[in-house]
Amino acid sequence: MRTFETSQVNDIDIETITNFTERTKEKRITTYLVPISYRYNLNNFIAVGTGIQLKLDLSNQCETTTTGDSTIIIPGQGEIDNPEGDTLQETSCNKGVGNLQSGVFAGINVGGARIGPSAGVRYVYNFNAPTSQIQVYAIWKF
Repeated sequence: MRTFETSQVNDIDIETITNFTERTKEKRITTYLVPISYRYNLNNFIAVGTGIQLKLDLSNQCETTTTGDSTIIIPGQGEIDNPEGDTLQETSCNKGVGNLQSGVFAGINVGGARIGPSAGVRYVYNFNAPTSQIQVYAIWKF
């Protein structure tokens, strides 16, 4: 959500101010692929690793609603609501497969070193924006 304001003054010094509120909702289905990684088991329960990670959005839907509340400021009279200047704009997008990102990661996981469940945290440095992120994950090794 973000808010912003526009202001216009006409020739007779009447100012029109519009306060906008923009709300965006996104739904994504994303897949992560680790084609190359190196893991070193410190003991039977803790391991550290590094590697390459690819991220691909399989689906991306977004809906944006922008509302604007307008007021007029008349010198000597003050601020007056202006319902004729109020606005409402709704936009949506539906993007298919796209937004491929690649990066390198380093992380640590705790759990079964060779078989069974484990959980971990990794720092990913992407080569394009956003440039970095922290990921928490759970895995099961067979």
